[in-house]
Parts: sequence; C-alpha cells; structure tokens
Amino acid sequence: MGRENQKKGLPKMRITVMLAVVAASLASACASTATPYQLAGKNGFGFTETQIEDNRTRLSFRGNSSTELQTVKKYVLFRAAELTLQHGYDYFFIVDRGVDTTQQYRVTGPVRPRLGGATLEQTDANYQQITDVTMFKGQKPAIFPNAYDAREVKNNLEPGIQRPTKA
Repeated sequence: MGRENQKKGLPKMRITVMLAVVAASLASACASTATPYQLAGKNGFGFTETQIEDNRTRLSFRGNSSTELQTVKKYVLFRAAELTLQHGYDYFFIVDRGVDTTQQYRVTGPVRPRLGGATLEQTDANYQQITDVTMFKGQKPAIFPNAYDAREVKNNLEPGIQRPTKA
C-alpha cells in the first residue's frame, strides 16, 4: 500500500516540477524582452528629455540588456523627429553626446590565485544614447547634410518602432 501511494504521488511531483520549469522559462522570456519605445519608467528604461532652450532639447534613450545599440540609436532619432513635430518645427540637427555602456561580467570556473583557471564572461550590456536636438522651422537646408527632415524620419522609422504592449 505504501508503494501504491508513492506511485500515485510521483506523477503529481513530476507535474509540479514541470510547471516550475515552465514558469521559470516564461519569467526568463519576459525578462529578455527588449525595451519598447516608451517614456522611461521607474526602472529607468525608455526615453527621457530635458528642454534646454525653446528649440533645443537633450534626449536620451536607455535600453535593458536585451535592447541592441542600433535600436537605442533608432529610438533617439525617432523621438527627435516626433518632438520636433510636436513643437511645431520642421527639421532638426543632432549633436551626439555619446553612448554610455554598462556591462556586467561573471567569473566561471575555479579561481586560483596566481594560477588563473577562471573565465570572465560578459552577461549583460545596457546602452544609453544621449543627444542634443536643435529644431528649426522651414525647409531643411540642402547645404547641411546632417540636418533631418522630421516628417521623413518619422514616416521612415515608424514601422520599426516597437511600442509597449497593453496589458
């Protein structure tokens, strides 16, 4: 009789373990989602902006470890175009303030002083692009190759913008 109870309990334990594995996989999948195009929240991921002058704003976008550098740069450019149009301007210039990178590493293998043996692996990297945007009215001057037409930028980049999913 004790053996029968053991056998009956075994499938229940397997199901519990399988559910735990599935739950861990789902949690991992959620954690590995790239930062969408959004205003930065409490976690600091997303875009921020600070108005410097009437036609000048400092923008930044910070992505989580699943957000590629190219995505971070695209979101800053898109936000600059969006902001330019929202303020009634037509084109803008960007002064790049650089990319801040935060990297995390872990040591694997045995650590033996003076003998080595451990491996250093990068586990995460977060990128933050910071730019100053200066906005102007009228037609974009052809003599300035680094000026951006806000409507064109917005229209061309919008299909690739990943917005937050509504819960």
